[in-house]
Amino acid sequence: MKHDRLERTLKMNRTRFKRRTGIYPETFTLMEAVLVEREAAKKKSGRPAALSPAEQLLLTLEFWREYRTFAHLGDDWGVHETTVQRSGTGRSGPDCQWAVSSPRQKGSQGSGERLPDHRH
Repeated sequence: MKHDRLERTLKMNRTRFKRRTGIYPETFTLMEAVLVEREAAKKKSGRPAALSPAEQLLLTLEFWREYRTFAHLGDDWGVHETTVQRSGTGRSGPDCQWAVSSPRQKGSQGSGERLPDHRH
């Protein structure tokens, strides 16, 4: 189910994708690449993540866009609410928040768009 959600979103046209996530598909691809790179650099120990980096990113963007509860997002994504919280949606979740600032810090051109404001 969760994979269908990502695939459906990635198949949306540019305008619909932006309306759904708050960013353009090109920016999503840049952010995903940063997350994949960071994930590859991590030391692997313990249980593997329930969601792929792309799924974590989409879930985080949905949280920032809609401000839904962790429980509701967890139900929609088929994961526990603590998994949602660890995916970078919370203020202390570093992974996806790191991806938001990293493309600009590395001097990437990107799309020049403003990212969604996730502060409360």
